[in-house]
Amino acid sequence: MIKIKEISEQFAVIDSLIVEILNCAAEDFLGLNERFKEAYSKSTSISANAEEVFAVYASSYTSESLLNLRLLLKKFSQAKKETNKYADSIVKSIDEVYDILDSIDLHSKNINQNLLTLKFLLANLKITGIESHSDEVTEEKDELFIEFNRLVNKSKLAELELAKSLHGNMKLLREGVDRVKKNMRNANQQIGIAIDIINESIQIFSEKQQDLSLNIPKLQENNAKLRDSIDSIITNL
Repeated sequence: MIKIKEISEQFAVIDSLIVEILNCAAEDFLGLNERFKEAYSKSTSISANAEEVFAVYASSYTSESLLNLRLLLKKFSQAKKETNKYADSIVKSIDEVYDILDSIDLHSKNINQNLLTLKFLLANLKITGIESHSDEVTEEKDELFIEFNRLVNKSKLAELELAKSLHGNMKLLREGVDRVKKNMRNANQQIGIAIDIINESIQIFSEKQQDLSLNIPKLQENNAKLRDSIDSIITNL
């Protein structure tokens, strides 16, 4: 009897342990079930957010942004073309004015040479003298020589002032052309940098948009598999 009693007590202990284990297991399974449900909810939210982000990048908004970049590139290229055309026109006009001034300078030098020749001839004529039997004629001749010399000297001074002014203006024009060309080189360089950046942005944008468009179906497929797996685990629990 003692042995039977001891065995019964041992079975009772075993039954108690089994009940305790089952209760703990049930609580653990319930907790595990809740954690899987929470994981399912979070994974669903993360997947939805990821799909939404990917969809935004692959949406018409992104396509519109890409289109705007291409339009901006076109405007920059057109601006560069028109700016160069305008600068070339300015340089051409300045060169034409410079050529005119250069021609005037050449004529001015010819006038100067003619004035010197005229002055030399007058001096020669005065030295050689003109035979005259009248002191009155000689006096008139001297006055005429003096007046001619005065006019020649006055013309010479005017020619020198003109030449000085011409050379000054020609120098300013040449400096102006150099400044325009320098500014255009700088402007073209900056516009070129902007165009390169836009081109690179368009290329990267296009590649990423294409990658996203290809990866969205894969993401959706993986999300579906993840949801199915978690559903199966929760159901089996």
